[in-house]
Amino acid sequence: STYGCMPADFYADAFASSRPQEMAEEVSRQINGPGASAYAAALSRTVVAHGEGAVVREFQTGVEVTLDAGVYLLISHDAQPILVAIGGEAVVVNEKSTLPSVSKEVACVPTAGAAADSASFGQVTMAGASQQLVFRVTGTLPSNYEAFDTYRCAFVDTPSKGIVIDPSSLVVTLVGNDGKETTLSQGYTVSYDQGVFRVAFDDLKQSVPAATYGNKIVLTYRATLDPELADLGFNQGNPNSVSIEYRRSPSYEEVGTTKPSVTTTYSFALSLVKVDSADSQKLLSGARFELRDEQGVCIATAVTDETGSLRVAGIAPGKYQLKEIVPPSGYVVLANPIAVEISADAETRSLTASVASDAAKVVNVDAGGGEVSLSVVNEQVTTGIFSRTGDAATGVLLGLAAVALVAGGFPFSGLRGRARVRLS
Repeated sequence: STYGCMPADFYADAFASSRPQEMAEEVSRQINGPGASAYAAALSRTVVAHGEGAVVREFQTGVEVTLDAGVYLLISHDAQPILVAIGGEAVVVNEKSTLPSVSKEVACVPTAGAAADSASFGQVTMAGASQQLVFRVTGTLPSNYEAFDTYRCAFVDTPSKGIVIDPSSLVVTLVGNDGKETTLSQGYTVSYDQGVFRVAFDDLKQSVPAATYGNKIVLTYRATLDPELADLGFNQGNPNSVSIEYRRSPSYEEVGTTKPSVTTTYSFALSLVKVDSADSQKLLSGARFELRDEQGVCIATAVTDETGSLRVAGIAPGKYQLKEIVPPSGYVVLANPIAVEISADAETRSLTASVASDAAKVVNVDAGGGEVSLSVVNEQVTTGIFSRTGDAATGVLLGLAAVALVAGGFPFSGLRGRARVRLS
């Protein structure tokens, strides 16, 4: 810029000397030195602080402009400032990409204490309410990070209503360019309000002085699935979006937002209708079931309602045992658990199910709505003296009948020989 185009106090703040020639020499020395980016950023902040009324020229990238010979400071709201000497020949100035980036991954683990295998992380997972979700968010510092005097940034995670984040599980790590990891226990604030999870660094340059361009800030935290609020099936799923709010330029205080990174968690439901084995139109209420996972852990209990129905929401694909604990009144309890296997493929959005039981069958599979429906039958209890073979009450009833006959004083003296009685 031409000397004198800025207010006098700008030159007093920006340069050690008040002589134009020495100012020019300082600029020349700085733009050719190792700290050129930091010097240009500091100079641009001084320009902004003293007003921009004397801007020589405004232009868009990709457009050729003609300028007098001199040293120019190019300031952008979205890029790092550039000091460039112009004179004689055409000069091409390439704007350097300065945006931070963010990526998010998710994994599902069976229990609260289970570790998440790095190989299991991805953009999509399938989970049940009895399991835990592990989120890993990676933010990469921008290429012009060294040019900032202060650097504010915040990770903003907006989960869907069915995902409940546990803020106390948060672990923050700085990953250097050599892959070395350092756990950060301070220098940031954490909030979880109105369903938005936020991890903010007021000044990353101060709180993490070792951070530099290309380093990564990694957040790891856990969450659970709320079966009452989660969207089931492949029609929608449960998305979770994260972005980074950051200081856009070393010259200005404006805030930018990265493109969000999104993960999706799918979950499903198992339902059944309880009917009479002899009359499928007769719906049976009051049957209590336990649903156990492949490890034998009870993950849910439910009772059939007046329509003979029950539903367990928020389950992942896998192998389960559906065990009847209490049968409907007047019916025989199922002797063996119902083996249920549910399989799903997020890529093809397919859902399949099978059962191993004489008392149950799959009647419907809805991949979009995420529901597997079964029909389960019960047999009525048979009553009376001549109960079926194997009924525990049979021997007792017949024994009592024999005692009653003897006590009644019937004349048995006329009977001869032996009689065979066959029970069936």
